[in-house]
Amino acid sequence: MTGSITPYLIIDGAANAIDWYRSVLGAEETSRMTGGAGRIAHAEIRIGGSPLFIGDEHVHYEGIHGPMRIGGTPVYLDLETDDVAGVFERAIAAGATAIRQPTDPSMPIQSAKFRDPFGHIWLLTRSGGQTA
Repeated sequence: MTGSITPYLIIDGAANAIDWYRSVLGAEETSRMTGGAGRIAHAEIRIGGSPLFIGDEHVHYEGIHGPMRIGGTPVYLDLETDDVAGVFERAIAAGATAIRQPTDPSMPIQSAKFRDPFGHIWLLTRSGGQTA
């Protein structure tokens, strides 16, 4: 039997990350369960039609670490958007680190890449050359 896959981001400061994803990427929060000290045990957001799970680190309890604590992540989150340059500019203005500037919008696939303030890497893509 095959099911669906939903990325689960572990973040030191999950509540701040949800706010960041909402303001920069247009995320919609659909649920949140908090644990001790107001930490997020589990939250769900949607970006476009895609679900994304988010939770705070549980370093001492389960040994679950976010990318900032372990020196980065080998995983990219690929976000398809009609406005690669606009999303990239909002991300950088909100504290993300540029990895690759937006490519030429007339190319068949436009892309850009950044690391969000929480250590996760986002690849922005748009297929099809821009038309005048």
